[in-house]
Amino acid sequence: MSGIVNKTGSSSGIVGTTESAGTDLTEISGHIKITPQSSAPVTASGNPGALWVDSTKDWIRYAVGDKYMCINIADSACSGGTLTSYESGGITYVVHSYLTTGTFFCPTDIPADVLLVGGGGGGGNQHTSASYAGPGGGAGALLQSPAFTISGQTEPYTVTVGAGGAATVDGGDSIFSTLTAHGGYGTNNNGASGNNGSGNGGYSWTNPSTGGTYGNSGGTASSGYSGGGGGAGGVGANAVNGVSGGAGGSGATNDYRTGSNVTYAAGGNGASSYGSVAGSVPSGNSGGGGHGSGNSVGTAGGSGIVVIRYAI
Repeated sequence: MSGIVNKTGSSSGIVGTTESAGTDLTEISGHIKITPQSSAPVTASGNPGALWVDSTKDWIRYAVGDKYMCINIADSACSGGTLTSYESGGITYVVHSYLTTGTFFCPTDIPADVLLVGGGGGGGNQHTSASYAGPGGGAGALLQSPAFTISGQTEPYTVTVGAGGAATVDGGDSIFSTLTAHGGYGTNNNGASGNNGSGNGGYSWTNPSTGGTYGNSGGTASSGYSGGGGGAGGVGANAVNGVSGGAGGSGATNDYRTGSNVTYAAGGNGASSYGSVAGSVPSGNSGGGGHGSGNSVGTAGGSGIVVIRYAI
């Protein structure tokens, strides 16, 4: 099976089936040499883990499902996170996605587009003065840094993904290199100034928190109805007395991970007096603010995410 490595040959030191390796797969002092080719020797579908060298792009391609993913071999390879790739506008991007804290290593300097979203702040609980509903938590900061220079290192970078805050608690910061996207404010931070994330909505007797550089402020309360948390794309809405708590501020979109826009960092909804929880728990890695409750405990915020992509 010429040029493919999941069906390896019978030469000494090459482990696999007894199929002939062919002229494109040879052993040199215990190492495998694969002759580059201009097209795939076999389809990816049905050949998981198949490897071949693409002579037109200087890539190693490997089969995942029904597609061949790629590793650039013209430069030293970077590693870390969940590795994917896609083509957009005639450009092929390699993407390292971090849903949890991990490491990133690249031995050479590369320009990369980096997205960081902090963890969302937790939504507010029903106050002990029962008629006062909990406000929405602030979304995590959404920080986009296109063409960010990642310096080659001998040791890997730590990539920190911010956790979503439990009810009333601030979200965690997401950090890579010199970049930090702070977590959104939980509802124990009424009236606080922005930390580059979004502010939480206000209870009736407090001011909402102010959003920072990469977030927006929360909405105000009205009597027992609470304000919405700020989002990356807009401020939290003010509550309307006797009608509803304020909606969370809108999120913002980014396409670094898949080539298609994904919405991150929406603010949490404020609750109505004696009303139920104002929304479901934000999805993981969204950075969304938690929702308030008018009769129990608010929801946690969504965890953050870090995405690193570069063209090959």
